[in-house]
Amino acid sequence: MEISKNESEMIEKGFQKAVVIFSENENACPYTLSVEGVDYLLDPVNLDKNFKVNQEKIWVSYRSLRMANRCNKATPVEIIEIEKRK
Repeated sequence: MEISKNESEMIEKGFQKAVVIFSENENACPYTLSVEGVDYLLDPVNLDKNFKVNQEKIWVSYRSLRMANRCNKATPVEIIEIEKRK
Protein backbone atom coordinates (compact mmCIF):
# COMPACT_ATOMS: atom_id res chain seq x y z
CA MET A 1 0.00 0.00 0.00
CA GLU A 2 1.42 3.34 -1.04
CA ILE A 3 1.41 6.21 1.45
CA SER A 4 0.37 9.60 0.07
CA LYS A 5 2.46 12.71 0.72
CA ASN A 6 -0.26 14.13 3.00
CA GLU A 7 -0.48 10.85 4.92
CA SER A 8 3.27 10.63 5.47
CA GLU A 9 3.32 14.27 6.65
CA MET A 10 0.54 13.60 9.16
CA ILE A 11 2.29 10.50 10.50
CA GLU A 12 5.55 12.46 10.76
CA LYS A 13 3.71 15.10 12.83
CA GLY A 14 2.60 12.39 15.28
CA PHE A 15 -0.95 11.79 14.06
CA GLN A 16 -2.58 8.38 13.75
CA LYS A 17 -5.45 7.26 11.51
CA ALA A 18 -8.66 6.61 13.42
CA VAL A 19 -12.41 6.24 13.03
CA VAL A 20 -15.04 7.60 15.44
CA ILE A 21 -17.50 4.91 16.53
CA PHE A 22 -20.90 5.69 18.06
CA SER A 23 -22.60 3.15 20.32
CA GLU A 24 -26.05 3.22 21.93
CA ASN A 25 -25.12 0.32 24.23
CA GLU A 26 -25.45 1.57 27.81
CA ASN A 27 -22.40 -0.49 28.90
CA ALA A 28 -20.18 1.19 26.31
CA CYS A 29 -18.89 4.71 25.86
CA PRO A 30 -21.14 6.68 23.51
CA TYR A 31 -18.14 7.66 21.35
CA THR A 32 -14.90 5.74 21.00
CA LEU A 33 -11.97 5.85 18.62
CA SER A 34 -10.73 2.87 16.69
CA VAL A 35 -7.10 3.66 15.89
CA GLU A 36 -5.32 1.85 13.06
CA GLY A 37 -2.75 -0.54 14.52
CA VAL A 38 -4.17 -0.40 18.07
CA ASP A 39 -6.01 -3.52 19.30
CA TYR A 40 -8.31 -1.71 21.74
CA LEU A 41 -10.74 1.21 21.63
CA LEU A 42 -9.98 4.64 23.03
CA ASP A 43 -12.36 6.75 25.12
CA PRO A 44 -11.68 10.41 24.17
CA VAL A 45 -12.68 12.47 27.23
CA ASN A 46 -12.54 15.75 25.30
CA LEU A 47 -13.99 14.84 21.88
CA ASP A 48 -15.32 18.01 20.25
CA LYS A 49 -19.00 17.91 19.22
CA ASN A 50 -17.98 18.54 15.58
CA PHE A 51 -16.34 15.10 15.54
CA LYS A 52 -19.21 13.19 17.18
CA VAL A 53 -20.22 11.57 13.90
CA ASN A 54 -20.40 7.78 13.52
CA GLN A 55 -17.74 6.41 11.16
CA GLU A 56 -16.04 9.83 10.83
CA LYS A 57 -12.50 9.26 9.53
CA ILE A 58 -9.97 11.37 11.42
CA TRP A 59 -6.33 12.06 12.12
CA VAL A 60 -5.68 12.21 15.85
CA SER A 61 -2.85 12.71 18.31
CA TYR A 62 -3.60 11.87 21.91
CA ARG A 63 -2.13 11.04 25.29
CA SER A 64 -3.16 8.29 27.67
CA LEU A 65 -4.77 9.32 30.93
CA ARG A 66 -4.10 7.81 34.33
CA MET A 67 -7.69 7.50 35.44
CA ALA A 68 -10.25 4.77 35.90
CA ASN A 69 -12.04 3.63 32.75
CA ARG A 70 -15.39 5.36 32.29
CA CYS A 71 -16.80 2.40 30.37
CA ASN A 72 -16.01 -1.17 29.33
CA LYS A 73 -13.52 -1.96 26.55
CA ALA A 74 -12.14 1.57 26.08
CA THR A 75 -9.05 3.24 27.50
CA PRO A 76 -9.40 6.94 28.44
CA VAL A 77 -7.31 9.41 26.42
CA GLU A 78 -7.06 13.15 26.00
CA ILE A 79 -7.08 14.40 22.43
CA ILE A 80 -4.19 16.75 21.76
CA GLU A 81 -5.08 17.48 18.14
CA ILE A 82 -7.69 16.19 15.73
CA GLU A 83 -8.47 16.73 12.03
CA LYS A 84 -10.95 15.24 9.58
CA ARG A 85 -9.38 12.79 7.14
CA LYS A 86 -10.27 12.75 3.45
